[in-house]
Amino acid sequence: AAGGEGAVRPSLAVGTGHAYVADPQKGVVLEVELANLQVRRSFEVGGTTGSLALVRLEGVRH
Repeated sequence: AAGGEGAVRPSLAVGTGHAYVADPQKGVVLEVELANLQVRRSFEVGGTTGSLALVRLEGVRH
């Protein structure tokens, strides 16, 4: 079944001020502003997103 065992479920990654939510059925990742819970951006990634990881890098800006 589509929602049963083995189904890919939405995933979430939280960063400073934003959360990223993957919708595996639509193949998109939404960037949500935590201050007002509004969607800021939508990224079409295609396929079925099974998990998210958020990495923040600091250093010299180019």
